[in-house]
Amino acid sequence: MGLNLASGYMLHVGGNLFYKNRLGVIELYNAWRLQGGVDLPLLLMGEEPNPRLLQAQIQSPYAKNIHFFSSVPDELVQLAYAGALVLLFPSLAEGFGWPIAEAMASGCPVITTGEAPMTEVGGTAAFYLPRRPATGDATIWAQDGALLIEQVVTLPPRDRAQVVAVGLTNAGRFETNMALNRIEEIYHSILDTFPNE
Repeated sequence: MGLNLASGYMLHVGGNLFYKNRLGVIELYNAWRLQGGVDLPLLLMGEEPNPRLLQAQIQSPYAKNIHFFSSVPDELVQLAYAGALVLLFPSLAEGFGWPIAEAMASGCPVITTGEAPMTEVGGTAAFYLPRRPATGDATIWAQDGALLIEQVVTLPPRDRAQVVAVGLTNAGRFETNMALNRIEEIYHSILDTFPNE
């Protein structure tokens, strides 16, 4: 990879569909750096960047710190979660939002959008920002998000450990056996509502 990640990095995991808001990730990163954020790389893992994303990278004053990685094996994605200072996941909409749970299960704090289903997955363990405006200038949104990024990446060690612990507990809700047991409970409750004949 050739990157110095010793001081940490920010991470995003997702595809290029508009609702994943990968452009918003770059906007947040740019705003954070403009507000004095330290020289940390931003890693975007997922699909090959589309032309709009590549243009956003090129136009960024921090282009040399924005890196795209595609076709990354799951094991490396998991390691990336574990080493990141924060997962930036400002999705506009989701079917579920697996990267939120995956990051938390790997000990990575998460900043995501304060709307369902992201709030359902992140629970009280995530940090929330408003949904990016659909029209008009998103500068204020990015500046406000940059303040939240600064808050998370500069957490004192004790506070960060607490955030990680809460995230690990939250991610446990999505462990396979627990989820299957819950589905079984739902089926039993449905069957119990019908009289035996």
